[in-house]
Amino acid sequence: MVKKRSSLGLPGIYEWLLLRISGLLIFLYILCISTFIVYHAPINYINWSYFFSKKIIKIFTIVTIFSIAIHGWIGIWQVITDYVKPLFIRIVIQVIVFFILMSYILYSFKIIF
Repeated sequence: MVKKRSSLGLPGIYEWLLLRISGLLIFLYILCISTFIVYHAPINYINWSYFFSKKIIKIFTIVTIFSIAIHGWIGIWQVITDYVKPLFIRIVIQVIVFFILMSYILYSFKIIF
């Protein structure tokens, strides 16, 4: 019998969809930041702080950070389950990665708000 393994406890199609959606959001965020940099060529603190003071950019940044965390978690989980066979070591690595990703999310909230 084949055991179902999933990083988020969801069927595989949902994780595949989450990877695609998070990748698209990351791409759109990079496109948004790149467009701002191109059209405001001499970037200075005033322009940069004005850009990030808008609520929509703050929300978009937070959504992108969550997307990066989800994308990273699913990717790391897939690599760990493929290459790390001892269960204890796999769980330890997953816990460490989880806390690193959570600290990134919490620290980004502190920076943005």
